[in-house]
Amino acid sequence: MNLVSIIIPVFNGEKTIERAINSCLNQTYQNIEVLVVDNCSTDESKKKVANCMKRDSRIKLLDCPIKGRSRARNVGLDQAKGDYIQLLDADDVLAVDKIKTAIQFFEENPEVLAYSTAVQYVKGDDTWTITPSISFKNELLVHNIFPINSIIYKSVSTRFKSDLEYDEDWLFWVDLFYTQLPLPKIDPTIGGSVYVTGVNTMSNTALMLYYEVIVRGMIKQSYPKNSVKICVSDLKKSITVHVLYSQDKISKQELIDASRFFGSINLVARCLIKLPGIGRRLIDQVNNLIQKENFK
Repeated sequence: MNLVSIIIPVFNGEKTIERAINSCLNQTYQNIEVLVVDNCSTDESKKKVANCMKRDSRIKLLDCPIKGRSRARNVGLDQAKGDYIQLLDADDVLAVDKIKTAIQFFEENPEVLAYSTAVQYVKGDDTWTITPSISFKNELLVHNIFPINSIIYKSVSTRFKSDLEYDEDWLFWVDLFYTQLPLPKIDPTIGGSVYVTGVNTMSNTALMLYYEVIVRGMIKQSYPKNSVKICVSDLKKSITVHVLYSQDKISKQELIDASRFFGSINLVARCLIKLPGIGRRLIDQVNNLIQKENFK
């Protein structure tokens, strides 16, 4: 049986890490290793993991000496022994059949690099489902299609950009799929749940919007593909970063850092914002995104 490595970085996740681990141990596919990477926690996270390790030898606790989600995931990837990799955040869970269904698919389709499912989002009593979808060529270059726990993929050498803290999974998926094999098979079945709380990144929409622009700029540099849809999307992102700056949600330096990727598109964005009527509508559109909780 193929071994599946499940990698869980944890930073001060004492309230949720056992739930995440249990969702791995309860999988109907049992040939797994669970690599929990402590990301410089100051709470009881490591103690919680140690208690779980007493119950099941498939759990391993690793240390990431320098804090950072990307670094922590890379620690796990470097130590993983599995034929397949499943990434999971410490406050999320996997559906009980997620890995079994994926392995069955890989056995029937050995040429495929990755398998993706839908993901259920949970905020209090509210739930909604996001199913990854691809509607045009190179769409993954425009925005992140795949939630972090949606994909299982064959173990390869691709790693996260170590100093990137937000939207790092988007850049990782692009590096993975544009240097390896085609995009994954997408199964609309729910394969996991993401819990949205006031302490995780998804609660800060403005921050997410800003780093979406930054990461898109990195992708633009490494994968310089062009189309009308890509240019329109880049214009919207450039407009977004100028509106964020005008509302003091990002600093002058952050504006400069984001704008440098977009060249003449950035100049067009600045002109459009200043136009009477059009500028107001564009600003209102960005404000609606900022106020829209968690991109639901």
